[in-house]
Parts: sequence; C-alpha cells; structure tokens
Amino acid sequence: MVMFSGASIGLSNRIATVALYGTLLLYLAIGVSLESLRRQINHQAELEAGRQVVHNISLLHDQVRQFARDYNNWGDVYQAIIDKDFEFVSNNYGITAVNGDMFDRAVIYDGLLKDPLAWNSTGTRAPHQSSLSIWALEQIRLGVDRLPREGRATFDFAILKDGEVQFGSASRILPDTEEALATANRDEASIGAILRTVTNAQLTDIATSSNVTDLRLSNSLRNPAIATPLIGVDGRPIAYLDWIPPHPGNELLSHIAPIIALIFIVLGGVGIGGARLLRDHANTLALREDDANRLARSDPLTGLPNRLALKEYIERLESTGINNYAVILLDINNFKKVNDLAGHQGGDELIKTFGNNLRAATDKQVFVSRVGGDEFIAVVNTSGDIIELSRCTVDRFMQATGVCFNYRGLQFPITSSYGIAARKDATRSFEDLLGDADRAMYASKKDDGNHVTVYDAELDAEYTFRRKIEEALRLAIRSPDEFYMLYQPIVNARTMELHSVEALARWNCASLGPIAPDVFISVAEKSGLIVQLGSLLLKKIFCDMQCRPDLRFNINISPLQLLSSGFIPTLTRLLGEHSISPSRIEIELTEGVLVSNCDTVQAQLKQLRQMGITTALDDFGTGFSSIGYLQKMPLDTLKIDRSFVSGLGDDKVLANVLHSIVSLGRTLGKSITAEGVETLYEAEILADVGCHYLQGYLFSRPQPLDQILKAAGNGHSLTGEPCAQQLRRALAS
Repeated sequence: MVMFSGASIGLSNRIATVALYGTLLLYLAIGVSLESLRRQINHQAELEAGRQVVHNISLLHDQVRQFARDYNNWGDVYQAIIDKDFEFVSNNYGITAVNGDMFDRAVIYDGLLKDPLAWNSTGTRAPHQSSLSIWALEQIRLGVDRLPREGRATFDFAILKDGEVQFGSASRILPDTEEALATANRDEASIGAILRTVTNAQLTDIATSSNVTDLRLSNSLRNPAIATPLIGVDGRPIAYLDWIPPHPGNELLSHIAPIIALIFIVLGGVGIGGARLLRDHANTLALREDDANRLARSDPLTGLPNRLALKEYIERLESTGINNYAVILLDINNFKKVNDLAGHQGGDELIKTFGNNLRAATDKQVFVSRVGGDEFIAVVNTSGDIIELSRCTVDRFMQATGVCFNYRGLQFPITSSYGIAARKDATRSFEDLLGDADRAMYASKKDDGNHVTVYDAELDAEYTFRRKIEEALRLAIRSPDEFYMLYQPIVNARTMELHSVEALARWNCASLGPIAPDVFISVAEKSGLIVQLGSLLLKKIFCDMQCRPDLRFNINISPLQLLSSGFIPTLTRLLGEHSISPSRIEIELTEGVLVSNCDTVQAQLKQLRQMGITTALDDFGTGFSSIGYLQKMPLDTLKIDRSFVSGLGDDKVLANVLHSIVSLGRTLGKSITAEGVETLYEAEILADVGCHYLQGYLFSRPQPLDQILKAAGNGHSLTGEPCAQQLRRALAS
C-alpha cells in the first residue's frame, strides 16, 4: 500500500483547489463572455429593428404628407371653394377620400367656409359633417397657422379613431402656380386635412419587414426603450407603437448550450468546437442580415432592385463624383390590355418575363430597377458618350423584350416606350432627370411599337410651351370669349342637300395667339380641364343650335369627357336650359375609346341612345375597332377616314378596300359618312359605293355657321355651288 504524505496531500489539495478555482474562473469567464455576447447581439438587433420600424412608419406618414401637398396646392379647388362650387370640390378633392385608394378621410374648413366639408371612404361623394371634433379642428388650425407663410409646408399629426391610428397632414388650400400664390389671401384660404388609416395589415407588413413581433398600439409601454410615440394634433403623444424585438442572441445561446456543457467536461477539444460554432452562428446572423437587406431592396415580383435600391445607387454614384449618367424610363405599351384579357396573374407573369429579359440585357454600366406597375428605370453611367451608350442600351432592351408573350393560349406582342434624359451638369438632380425622362417617354407613346425619345432642348421647349398653354387655358375657361366655333357641312350623297354640320372648336388665345385644336384639346385632357372645357364648348354649340332649330349638329366629345360621371347629367341639363331636342345631335367618338373602358363606354352610349342622341365613330378604319366591337356598341354612324378617300382615282386596291368597308358598315345597319372629300371624282365614287353622306373641302372648309347657311340657302341645299351642280349632274347621268 502506498501512503501519501501530508505534504503531498496538501500539495494535491492545493493543486486541486487551484485547478478547481481556475476551472471555475474559466467557467465564469466563459459564462460572462457568452452573456455579454448575447446581450450585445440582442442590443444591436433591437436597435436595427427599431430603426426599421420607425423608418417604415415614417414612410406611411410621408405618403400622407405628399398627398396633402398635391391636393392642397390645387388652383382649381382653391378657386372652387371661393366660388362655392362644392360639387367641383367633391368631384375632384373629396372623391379620392370616398374611393379610399390614396387616403380615406378628408376635411376642408375655415377660410370662407361656414361649415366644414368632410368625406370618408365609407361615405358618399356628397360632403358630410366632419367626424373630427371642434377641439381637434382648432388644434389643427393652430398647427397650420404656426407654419412658415413662405413655401408650402404641412402640419403633420396622428389621431385615434375606433382603435386605429390615422396619419394626417394639413395645410391651407392654395393655388398651384407661384404667380397665383403671390396674390392669394392665405388668411382667407381654407384648411385641407387629409387622413389615412394605418391598417392592421400594414402593421403586420411593417413587423415582418422589420423582423419584430407583436407590433401594436398601446397606451402603456412594455419597454420605453423600444417604443415610438404617435404625436397628436396638440403636440402630445396620443398612443405608442411598441413591439417585441428580435433576440438572436438568445437563439445563439440556446444553440450552443450543449456545446458549453461539453466545454465544461473537455475544455480543450470542446473549446475549439465552441469557437467554430460561434463563428458559424455569427456567419448565419450575418447572412440573415444580408438577406433582410437584399429583400428590402429587391422587387418581390422580378427580383430586380426596387426604388430604395435605386435611390441608394444614385447616392453612391454622386458621392463618388460621377456626374456623367443618364436615366432611361420605360414602360410596357398596352399593359392594361394584358391585365384585362389575361387577368392580374397574367399581368404578373408578363412583368416577371419582362424583368428577366431586361436583366439578361444589362451590363456592368447599367443599373436596372422596377419602381412599380409596368414601369422600369435604368441608370447608365460612362466616361464616354452617354447618349450613345443609352441608345445602345435601349436597343439591347428592345431586342431582349420585344418578344411575343404567351399566356394560356393568349398571345400578346410586347412593345415598350422609352425616355432618355442625360445629366449634363451637377446642378440637375436625379428627380429633375426623372421628370425629363418621363416627358420623353410619353412623347414616345404617341406611336405604337418600340420607340425611344431623348429629352432635348426641343422637347424642353415643347414642355414649357405646353405649360404656358395649360396656364392660359385655365384663364381662358373663366373668360370663354376666346373660344369660338366653326362648322363644316355634311351633305346627302345623292341629293347634295345639307344634312348636318360638324362643330369644330377654335381658340384664339389672348396671350399666345391661335392655338391648334389638337394641341389645346390634348393639353386639356392631360391637365384635367377637358370636362370644364367640354361643357363650355357645348354651351356655345347649343347657342348656335338655337339660331337654327331645324338643323342637325355633329359634336366631337373627348373620351375623358364621355367617361366622366357628370357627362350625362351635364348634357341633360344643358339641353333643357337651351330647349334643344336631343334628336338633333350626333356625338362623334374616336375608335380608341371603344377599346379602353369598354363596359363604361357601352353603358354611356346606351344612355345617349335612350335620350334620342345618335352616335358616330369618327376616323373609322385607322384604329383598333373589330366587328365584335361594332356589333356590341350602340353606334349609329361610321365616318370613313380621309386616308381611304384620298387617291381613289389612282389606286384600284384602295377603291376595293373602301367598297368593303362601306359594305361592312351597311351590313351592320350603320349610316356611312365619308370624310375628306375634295374632288368631284371622289364624291361620285363614294356615292356609287353606297355612302349616305359626304364631308370635305369640296363642299366647304370650316367656317362660321351663318356663312354655311347662306351658301346652302333656305332650303338646305348646296346647289348654289358650282361643284355641287356638276356632281348632281354626274350622279343623274
């Protein structure tokens, strides 16, 4: 038996004690280190999640602020409130709240208004009593009054309604032009407040994208460090948004707990394994963060960079001193047609295919992003010729995307419109370039097929000129004497007697001189003035109709005017005010209106027919109309375009085509009018093939109504004109 001395036992005990304490200290150091790591990871995750929540909430409020800036700086609404034209205010301002697509509550009060006007998404277009309390309205007024008088700032706030938070933004409703703003009385201007509900779905989306859970409204804070207050109209918090932050450190510790146990048993080997696990988990967290950042900056449908990624790319580009870049804005032509025929799923498939084709045609000098709908933005940068590189890029895009899209047996030829704007100096911001590219793209949309337009001085001058036309048009509508009507006769193809006249609008602008009809009508449509202009022109035509109660009038109507909800009521009212029989009117429409909003157009045409008004399809043969559309739509007359009439004497194929068109129209039971008749020979052929009526310079250029009636004579006959006499003799023979 071996006996240990007391000294040996003491030494062993001391060694054991030292080893024990050393092991305990090592265990403690490991434990403290792990706990510190857990807390640090959790803390960083809490901070990042909090920043994401606050950022996403701010984006929702920014949208409301932008809507308020747009709607509260609207000259027509400002003037309508002064004129007490509350119907206009409801139809243009309140309707957006009723529809609920951009905001769901709107209140206009103060200024010249005795009582507030309010609308919400559960109400009707007619304004109702405001659900905001008198105290809330007063607090909003105080907030608006504290805003700087210069500029167009807004007062932002939040309110609680039925347990839900609504973000609001308010300001005085003012003219949109700086000239009109300079003379506006801000103290008499009404206050417009726009509110939008933050839905539970939006809170869920924010929680998901911010990697938090249980994001909710609360009056009591679970943790003040991870909550954000919602400031009410009086500047005090009305509630708080709080949430449960992610705890990746806890997850990490739970994963390595078994490893820690092994470390306590076998320090050396398990220590190495633990270090590897720590490294692996850190890498996993980094990958998750990278994935979150990628998802936040990627379009979910195409995988292309989104608007946030585009913004950051431009910031990086400009921060490195690169100013030589161009913006290419593009969208898919007739995308709505694909959605209508193939459904939204088919539209999504087209967007995916289109995005993949764009990505395949992109090189390292091109950054492509999808910013919404069927709209894409590409940024091109180079040290060389930026316009040339942009055109080459567009050529590649056209080749890659210009393919036929097949979806469940449906085939769609795909074309795109492109606008290019180059940054020529550092004073031009990205937003400026985007606006230029947008205008260039819409210039490309004037024609079908793949087209590209580079924004240049000529296009800039055209844009500036159209802005001047728009400003002049707004003034002219208030003083309608600048507008007048000319008329062109439509005659019976056999008897040459006057059948009707087509009303043609003219504008002699006081500041710009005569403006072509196609120009000012286009500006009116794009600026939202077409309904007002159309009503003004109808009044002038009806006044002329009163002077000749036995004559029919053809009236051209803009598609936007026809599709407006107030068209039929306005037309009915004006007919009654002027004592005009509806049977004396034929309304002319272009072919394009039949394709877009088909059901709405059909309903409007049926109402017109019930009133006794006939309708004509203008410029027939040049657009998209099919036999199916012609059978479906309650049309009475087809007006054959001038392109089928010109050159009849030299082109036998054209004559055969014309004969087929007339035969088709007569088979469908339509009256046929030929436009652009300039020669006796054309008139004779058109009468022979079966046209009922003729119109063109052969009979008269557009001129005042009294001159046409004087030429026609009391019997509505054009036999006083030599050309008509020759034609009558030719037809008689």
